[in-house]
Amino acid sequence: MASDDINWMAWFVVAEQMTRGEKDAAKMVAAGIRLERRRWLEQQYYRPPATSGVPDDV
Repeated sequence: MASDDINWMAWFVVAEQMTRGEKDAAKMVAAGIRLERRRWLEQQYYRPPATSGVPDDV
């Protein structure tokens, strides 16, 4: 059984694709994989800008 977050992501991808008129299940799965891959890469490689530790209002 898939976890709740996977089920929500699957429903999100399917709903998004179906509202665009997509009927091919393989394309829906590919869209979900692309979305998750992009999200994972952003989490792995995004580095927030370094702060000096000095408040902005000083």
